[in-house]
Amino acid sequence: MQNKLCNILVPIDFMGKDKWAIARAIELASHFNCNIHLVHVVFKPVFPMLPIDSSRFTPYASHIEMQERRQKLAELKALYKNRLKGDGNIEISLLQGRPKQQLKNYIDSYAMDMVVMGLPGFNLLKRLISSISISILARKTNITVLTVRSGGLISYLKKMVLPSHNHIPIEHIEFAGMPADS
Repeated sequence: MQNKLCNILVPIDFMGKDKWAIARAIELASHFNCNIHLVHVVFKPVFPMLPIDSSRFTPYASHIEMQERRQKLAELKALYKNRLKGDGNIEISLLQGRPKQQLKNYIDSYAMDMVVMGLPGFNLLKRLISSISISILARKTNITVLTVRSGGLISYLKKMVLPSHNHIPIEHIEFAGMPADS
């Protein structure tokens, strides 16, 4: 077990795939003494293909939605907190804006070491979009993204994406290899 606390980010969208990602993150965090950050990004586009957040135009409705999501995050934290072993902790954060940009900023600001994401079920289109998003996230943030199949197979790693930059910090490579040893 490491002496330094590592940070694992689990993006939350309150779907079934979240529970498998959280379970895998707890398994890793308990074994490797890590903190888990459950992060949800609220983004309501004005139109489906237009990346303008509607909260600019409906601040009251957005405030209510933010409160509801914050409560859901707190419930998730309470549900999973007792399952985490070691010195790590579960942190929750609620962000507002474009999800990819907000997650990148969070990863940079809080020095995340790994992202654990649940994959969608058997919808081919959602899986394709998810795979592209995961690859982009790994490339932009320079950290490992671990994806977990949302079928209950916690020990089955679907994909581990290492960033493909010229410079990858050695501690990120070592941390990415840890799940293979567990």
